[in-house]
Formats: sequence, C-alpha cells, structure tokens
Amino acid sequence: MVGLIMLPTALGTLMVMPVQSRMVRRHGPRAALMAGTAVAGSAYLMLAGLHRSLPQVCTAVLVMGAGVGLAFAAVGSLVVEAVPPDQTGVSAAVNTVMRTVGGSLGATVGGTVLTWSAGDSGLPGPGSYVAAMVLYALAMAGGLLCAARIPKPSAAPSTQPATVSARGGRPR
Repeated sequence: MVGLIMLPTALGTLMVMPVQSRMVRRHGPRAALMAGTAVAGSAYLMLAGLHRSLPQVCTAVLVMGAGVGLAFAAVGSLVVEAVPPDQTGVSAAVNTVMRTVGGSLGATVGGTVLTWSAGDSGLPGPGSYVAAMVLYALAMAGGLLCAARIPKPSAAPSTQPATVSARGGRPR
C-alpha cells in the first residue's frame, strides 16, 4: 500500500521535468531550486493539514514530487557550475554523498519525531505526523533561504577595457 501511495511522487517528478528544463534555460538552475524547495515545502504543509483521506495524501505527494523534480537536477547544475572544469567530477561526487547523507539524516529525524510520542501501543500519536511534516516544511524553508543566497551568475561580459602589459604591447 505504501508503494502505491508514493507512486504520485514519481508522477509529479515526471510531469514537471519539461517545465524544469525550460525554467533552467530561461532563469537558471537557481530559480528552479528555489521553486522546487517552495513547492516541496508547500507539499509538506499540505500533508500536515490534509492527511485524513487517501486522495488528500496522494495529492500532497504528487505536489512533493513536482517540487523534488524542480530542485533535484538544479542542484547538480549549480554544483558543477560553481567549480573549475577539472573539478566537476569531484564536486558531483560530493553532491551525491551529501544528498545521501541528507536523505538519511532527514529520515532519521522524521523517525525520531514520529516515535517521540509513541503511545502504549508503540504507534505514533496523530500529532507526531503533523510535527514531522511541519519540521520537513521548515527544512524546505531553510533550503529556500539558502537557494536565495546563491549568487546569480553574471550574464554580461566584462566591460573593462583590455589593459596593456608593461613588457609588450599585448592586451591581456
């Protein structure tokens, strides 16, 4: 059953990929990352408030998939753009490791929040799910703030005139 509930996540990601590629071409990967974290954060807030029926949960995870689809590829692009060409392999590997560590940490923190209020039955209380989803939404808000601080690439070439070296007459 859980696999079927998570299926809309994949569908949301697939549906948003054409939009993501156009967004990156027009506005750059920073904009796609910001949009993705905002959409994913909204999905977590939806899950915090609307989780009483299967259609509500499936709608929220569809939106979450759309947010992940917008942000996921953008992070890789931003990482590769931020380093010299001879370091792209290393930076991509570090990105992969950090993504894995982040996913593990997020799952651990969410599991801790869920078990924190486990009753005598050992099952989490209803407020635990809301707390976990709000915590994830706050993490997405933090990601959005971090994405907003990523410097925009300079679009225009330098307007500085070429200088002449003291040794020869060649511009540098």
